[in-house]
Amino acid sequence: MLKKCGKQEDLAKFTALDFYSISENYKVEAKLELNNNQKEFGMKTTTDRLPIYVNYGVAHFKLKGQYFKINIYKNIELSRREKYKDYLFMLFPVFRAGTPKLKTK
Repeated sequence: MLKKCGKQEDLAKFTALDFYSISENYKVEAKLELNNNQKEFGMKTTTDRLPIYVNYGVAHFKLKGQYFKINIYKNIELSRREKYKDYLFMLFPVFRAGTPKLKTK
């Protein structure tokens, strides 16, 4: 489990995050339902920073026989930069005891 860093000595020792290996079992094809009523909001982060996002839409997909949906966001500031104008973002849920904490259909 990752601990929240906040102390300079923690940051000085930090080198990288540990990632799980890629599993093709979690590769999905999703249908994107666009949000036509996009309102800007400040998204909480682990710091005091509140980047401005819009809820771009909802991705609907099936995983291991169960249907899910997950919100897709667009960062307003990044979208003004040519390199990131088409970038979207999703918050991955926390998995506990093998049960995904996603909204089911």
